[in-house]
Amino acid sequence: MEQVALIKIIQEDIVLHNEDHGTKPGDIYVRPAWKEAYYNPAKKTGNGEVIVKPLAVWMGIPFYIIAIITIVILSQRNYLMLLVPAAAVAGILFYGHQYPAPSTIVNAIGITYKNRTFKWADLNGVFIASWLNGRQAYFELILLHTDGKLMYIRLPSGYSMAALGTAIRDFQPADWKPLSRMKN
Repeated sequence: MEQVALIKIIQEDIVLHNEDHGTKPGDIYVRPAWKEAYYNPAKKTGNGEVIVKPLAVWMGIPFYIIAIITIVILSQRNYLMLLVPAAAVAGILFYGHQYPAPSTIVNAIGITYKNRTFKWADLNGVFIASWLNGRQAYFELILLHTDGKLMYIRLPSGYSMAALGTAIRDFQPADWKPLSRMKN
């Protein structure tokens, strides 16, 4: 199957799964994952794998609000009320520790997401899709299995698609780039 035809199928499939959002195929940007890569290779851990973690951007906003509340409390010299922002910071840190965003591990074996490993031998290609719906950006990692089935993994916002694409490019089988070996 040609890459262009496969991308059209992926776009239509995403539209089917997001009918209630009013998404159209032309709104969805799909590329092979390796095309999202940075120029330099990804930084590997001591185990020889790359761990891609989403940024916790959302955590910055509450800290700014808490800082403003703390300044107001300090200006009023009501030191007992400092327990409120302290409890809020503790709650945010506890939540971030108890419910961390899932990271993606890419290594010579394959791609691991949420403790599930997809081996390179079982895959024919990996794509990244992105689209906007209003102000919300959506990202999906699309795995093309050797039997022709597509698997969609919705990624939380905050992932660097370039970092994920770089890790995939560094470990994927060498014959994936042309994608001319795909069969119907």
